[in-house]
Amino acid sequence: MLTLVAGSFSLQGQETKIGFTFAQGINSTFIGNGSCKTKAGYSAAYGAVLKLQNSHTSICFEPYLMLYKNTLQPVVEEGLKMKFKQVFLEFAPVAGVKVSGDLYANAGIFMQLLVGDFVEIVSRNNGYVGTSFNDLYTGYDAAVYQAGIVAGISYVTGKRKLIALTLRVRQYATSPLDQDYIFPLKKLAQNNGVMYISNAKPTNLLAGVDFFLARKKKKKEEGQE
Repeated sequence: MLTLVAGSFSLQGQETKIGFTFAQGINSTFIGNGSCKTKAGYSAAYGAVLKLQNSHTSICFEPYLMLYKNTLQPVVEEGLKMKFKQVFLEFAPVAGVKVSGDLYANAGIFMQLLVGDFVEIVSRNNGYVGTSFNDLYTGYDAAVYQAGIVAGISYVTGKRKLIALTLRVRQYATSPLDQDYIFPLKKLAQNNGVMYISNAKPTNLLAGVDFFLARKKKKKEEGQE
């Protein structure tokens, strides 16, 4: 489906824009995590975007290449939580359809490769918890490859239509962990120490902005104006 959309831009009137993208938001785990509690975590994305659009259609194609960060926050007990910080290299092909004026509806997929991760405990008063740094990684097995779907809206603005404001929901089809994570001190934790289930699939909500570079006009075009 995406291949057909991309192929349509070979017609006369194709416009190609290169830009940068920045987005921040929150994540939470509603699917597959059983009775394990989590707090809202932080998500962010930074990278490049290529926009392909034909003047004869209302469809655009936007592949993104980004660094993507997720911080998941499983709850150990009241006032004590974990932080799973995962950083990815991400490729996300997204298609857009003009809804009205400069408003577009977007949908696509994302594919991620884990390039870094970190685990820590955060208490309300930053007190000593009683586990060593190495203990936190016992049983922690981050999934190297992750993927999911993305959908949302974007609004194109600016004098030359080079800025796009985006609001997108991202639903993971895979889990961030390859096995259940069990807290080292079970007596402190809920669910007999199980903090995060390997079947859990996070949901992200991000607001962002795409900045596109202005295209230099050719001399022939300038002479016609």
